[in-house]
Amino acid sequence: MPATSGIVKQVFIKEYDSPKSFEFEGKTITNTHRCSIKMEDDTWYGLGDVNNGVRGEVFVKAGLITAGADIEFMFTQSPCKKFNNIKKATICINKAGAPNEHSESKIPQPSANQAVGSPNPAAVGQAMNLAVELGVCKSYADMASPDKVREAIIAYKAAKLLFSDLWEPATKEPQPKVRENETQAAGFNDSFDDDIPF
Repeated sequence: MPATSGIVKQVFIKEYDSPKSFEFEGKTITNTHRCSIKMEDDTWYGLGDVNNGVRGEVFVKAGLITAGADIEFMFTQSPCKKFNNIKKATICINKAGAPNEHSESKIPQPSANQAVGSPNPAAVGQAMNLAVELGVCKSYADMASPDKVREAIIAYKAAKLLFSDLWEPATKEPQPKVRENETQAAGFNDSFDDDIPF
């Protein structure tokens, strides 16, 4: 499942003409609004239905998301690649957004440099794998040590920054072409035997 991070450009809330209700584990759930988030690269991500939406903000398990928030999350993409749907449980708020001028809610806004929620599970897994691959930790068992975890986080964040800086320039460089004879020399055989023995 793909993951992304960045700055929220806009939180879009739209009220339904009539509330939508459904049964879940014996309870009736009623939703009144649809929510989407537009990121700084102008890509829209759907958050699904919410109850009692407030213009310009959405409250998720990790906290309150408003424009300007730095978030990371995992998402699914439709086969036609026109729709991206956020997996709500994977949202991590790295930095709170600007206070919402339309908000009537009394949810306290954290300070601008205060981290909110817990780390994205995908980022934790990536940090652990990278630490073992780079030799920061000899094995995953080393992750029981807070010092080793701290080193793993530092290595992960450094690699993430380096990839972010080099990603765009690298995509503009011409990609190497593989010649046919090189693939055959490497043992690649694209002929298939249509005679299945069973």
